This record gives sequence, C-alpha cells and structure tokens, in this order.
Amino acid sequence: MAILRYLTKLTGLQAGDEPEVHEIPLESSEPTNVGQLTARLSRALKARLTEAMKQEGFDDIDSAHGDILNVLYRQGSTSMTDLARRSHRTKATVTVLVKKLESLGYVLRCANTLDGRSCLVDLTDKGNACRQKFEAISKRMDQAVRGALSVDEIETLEDLMRKISAQLEKAEH
Repeated sequence: MAILRYLTKLTGLQAGDEPEVHEIPLESSEPTNVGQLTARLSRALKARLTEAMKQEGFDDIDSAHGDILNVLYRQGSTSMTDLARRSHRTKATVTVLVKKLESLGYVLRCANTLDGRSCLVDLTDKGNACRQKFEAISKRMDQAVRGALSVDEIETLEDLMRKISAQLEKAEH
C-alpha cells in the first residue's frame, strides 16, 4: 500500500485533474491497481515534461526524441542497436525517432567504419547546443518527483521501480 501512496503523491494530481481517470481511494478496502496508478503517474510526468520542453523552445520534438538525445549525450556516437537497447525501445521505433531528429538537424547518421552493416548516430552542433536545456529539464523533473518524498521513500521507490522494471523486462524476453 505504501508504494501506491508514493505514486499518488508523485503525480501531484488532485481529484478531477484527469477526468478520464477515476480517483482510487487509498484507504479503501477495495483492492488498488498498481498498473492504473503507474499509468496515471506516467501521464502526469509526460504532461509536465512536454510542457517543460515547450517552455524551452522544443516544439518540434517530444519526450521520446529527448530520450534518444539523452543517450547520445551520455554515450556519444552510438549504433542504432545500442540506442534501442539503452532507450528501452525497439529498433523500428528508434529508426523513426532518429529519422525525425535527423530531418530537424539534431543528429546525423554515418557509416560505421568498424561494421559496414550498421550506421552510427551522432549529435550535430544543433543537437549538442540543446544539451544544457535538456539537462535542466531533467533536473527540474527529478526535483519535482524527489520533492514529494523523503530520502528513505525515494530509496524505497527506486528499489521497487527497478525490481518491477526488471521483472517486466524479463517477461518480455
């Protein structure tokens, strides 16, 4: 039950903020659905992230593109396969995201000299110039989440989220 309270606290939503989602009374004797609360949290975080990106002038891309850029900021020039693995997306999805980023001038694809069958994705000057803005957005998002919880609650939440993610990812394979 504690994780459900954490997830509800994290969303920062009040009753009626999202009419398509029914409030789940946490003190109720009715069973709660972790999947619904996780989806609610995901929608709330995505909405905040989208708004933060628009405020920073990123009207042409969305959070999924930001995930690709963040991998490139951390890893540098990266293969499409590695981008898919590190962003937890399929290769087909990454291909679509990279094509859009390339058409907007954030990244470029070039031949992989070590493996002629693949290409590498790298940041352009425009993509590199956005790094500080993306890092500031990420920091604000993290602070918003952490601000709702104590240090112990954050540690517990992170542990539980890693455990759930590992279990779900294991089930996919």
